[in-house]
Amino acid sequence: MRGEPQDRRLAVMLLGCALGAGVLLAASMVLYPGGTWMDAQAHGHDFFRNFVCDLTQPVALNGVPNRGARPAQAGMLLLVGAFLPFWWLMPRLFPEEAKLGQWVRAAGMVSLAGLVAVPLLPSLVFGKLHAAAVLVASVPALVAGWLSVRGLRARPRLQVLGTATVAAALVDAALYARGVVLGGPTLLALPALQKVAATGLLGWMVGVAVVTLRRVTATP
Repeated sequence: MRGEPQDRRLAVMLLGCALGAGVLLAASMVLYPGGTWMDAQAHGHDFFRNFVCDLTQPVALNGVPNRGARPAQAGMLLLVGAFLPFWWLMPRLFPEEAKLGQWVRAAGMVSLAGLVAVPLLPSLVFGKLHAAAVLVASVPALVAGWLSVRGLRARPRLQVLGTATVAAALVDAALYARGVVLGGPTLLALPALQKVAATGLLGWMVGVAVVTLRRVTATP
């Protein structure tokens, strides 16, 4: 079929971006000197207490220069790049739902504008602009994710993984928006849910890439 070479290239791109993002973000965690929004003097990176965006700060929350900022920014940009093939390939997995697939792609592409800005606007430097970019990116991305889950009925493993990812991201986004509007101390659940959603997302992306490669390879 005519679209299969393109799907194969996009799946390889998705797999490379997702795995590359995971490696770079893991490296930046190792290099992060310390500090969380709950405890500025904390040592090193805390998986469930640090936000992903903390890794992109040129100066860590404990006031020490952050050598992991550049790999973190590169990892975040790779993750943003992964969304392009991810949202494009997703509807291929439920071709019988053409209208639904169009909405997935449209919402996913809209979310990319905000996602590009997030790693380039560190919260300690840009404050409200960073928060605005996160919220602008989150709403259409959550819509695209929820619609994707609806379309993946014939692929239960991807549907379960997508449901867990979208659920964690939805609760996290709601708590984040509440904090932006009402202020107050950072809730421990926020960075923890963000890491759960981010881990699930990387797994979902890898799953979509692998299923796509299997599909185009199996097609005679």
